[in-house]
Amino acid sequence: MDYQKGTDGCHQIMKIKDKLYCNDKIEFKYVPEFFKHKVIAIDKIKKGEVIEEAPVMLDSTNQRSFLHKTFKWPKGSENPICNVFVHGFGSFFEKSADKYNVDWECDFDHNIIIFKSVKDIEPNDIIILHEPLLEKSNTIDVKNNIRKFLNDMKGSK
Repeated sequence: MDYQKGTDGCHQIMKIKDKLYCNDKIEFKYVPEFFKHKVIAIDKIKKGEVIEEAPVMLDSTNQRSFLHKTFKWPKGSENPICNVFVHGFGSFFEKSADKYNVDWECDFDHNIIIFKSVKDIEPNDIIILHEPLLEKSNTIDVKNNIRKFLNDMKGSK
C-alpha cells in the first residue's frame, strides 16, 4: 500500500508494508555465561533466511554512547547520510567484524533494514551481525551528506 509522507517540504510516495517479518526461530533470552540477554537461534536457520525486517529512525543525537546501537544509512555508501536506530531485535544483535552469522541490507522502497543469515545457524547460537566499522558521523558530515543525497535524487529524476 502506498502512503503520502512529507519530508522537509518534499512529498514522496513511500511504500509501507502492512506487516514486517520476524523469524520465529529467534528469541531474546538471558544467557548466564554473559550475564545479559542476547538474541539466539532456537531452531536451525538456513543460510540466506530472513531473520527480521525492521523499521529505522534517524539518530539525531550524534551521541557516541549510542554508536553501538546505530547503523550507517545507507549501508555501503562512501558517504552515509546518517546513523539510524533499528526498531526490533536488530538493535540487540551482537556485532563483529570477523565472526558473524548475519548481515543486513537497506530496503529503500519501504525504509526498512532486512537482516539475513550468511551461513547456517544452529540452535542456541548467538545471532552476531557483521559490522566492520563503528565510526561516528559528525553533524556537519551528516548535513553535507543529506544535501548531497537530496541533490543526487533531484538530478536522477
